[in-house]
Amino acid sequence: MALAPHSPVIIENCTLTLDGTEFSTAVDEAKLTPAVTKTRWKPINGKKITITSRPDWTLNLNLGQDFDTTSLQAFLNTMHGEVVTFEIKPEGSTGQAMATGSVTCEATDFGGKGDELATATVALDVAGVPVFTWGPAGA
Repeated sequence: MALAPHSPVIIENCTLTLDGTEFSTAVDEAKLTPAVTKTRWKPINGKKITITSRPDWTLNLNLGQDFDTTSLQAFLNTMHGEVVTFEIKPEGSTGQAMATGSVTCEATDFGGKGDELATATVALDVAGVPVFTWGPAGA
């Protein structure tokens, strides 16, 4: 049996693009998360069957609030309900991996606690399945 190489990546340099505009400096997290439903059937013969649904993907963003008209926060609030393209491109030891697709924009929080950095989290629904491009191992 062949041993697959494994090189974990630390996200140090990543780009996030929505609708052709790069918003990398606005977020400290951009993560695609799948949600699946597992249905289990255990007949009387004891041979359990598990059926896993297709993943329902979400693009989770943690952003610093910025009240400028060109900010990610303004973009998401202005584009609420609109479908836009996205690209996440982390650079690391695995080469030029990326994920692309389309998401539905949602409005974000506005404001926060005194004397603290105002942040907002938003979970954008991905239309269908993101397209993943995997980089060459060890690149």
